[in-house]
Amino acid sequence: MEPWNWHPGTAPTRVQRQAVTGGAPRLGPLTVSQLRAGAAAITGAFAPKELEVVHFRGEPYLLAIDPRPRPDPGTLPTTLATLATLATRPSDQRLVSVLRPEQGAFPRFENAEFDDVAAAAMPGASIVDATWLRSYDAYYYDRDDRRRLPVLRVRYDDPVATWLYFDPHRGAIARKEERLTRLNRWLYHGLHSLDVPFL
Repeated sequence: MEPWNWHPGTAPTRVQRQAVTGGAPRLGPLTVSQLRAGAAAITGAFAPKELEVVHFRGEPYLLAIDPRPRPDPGTLPTTLATLATLATRPSDQRLVSVLRPEQGAFPRFENAEFDDVAAAAMPGASIVDATWLRSYDAYYYDRDDRRRLPVLRVRYDDPVATWLYFDPHRGAIARKEERLTRLNRWLYHGLHSLDVPFL
């Protein structure tokens, strides 16, 4: 359905990724004591079972997902709208700086931290607009509502009209869209799969 690979992918480029991470990952400074201190900072919210190292703006962070099962919507006396939200809500998470665990854990990076990152991700291009999405648009979405929100959608004035979606929960670019990928979304998913918002 995509002859000759006529459109680019939606994964960010290496330059775009490194603008967010602050360069290539550096695991050398990590020590067992730092990992223990980071895990201890997270235990105020939940007991982590697994830690992932993510890099954001040149600094390593530990990311932990709450291992506890989410409430079973069928056992809660509540409205249908609340049940639907509980059924698809992503698990809780915490981040903590490896270098500064004493500052404590937090659920996601602050919105303001993405101002410089958004500009650095597309050198030579200007930002047309930047919008924090609290609901899905026609390109960043999930039929099961499992993609995290909010995300920062930034549109640029480069020749291919790039849009980047920044995820504050991981400090990463969740998706890249260009003029041709947006066209493909409607030609393939829209016409072939009948994947259109009003349906």
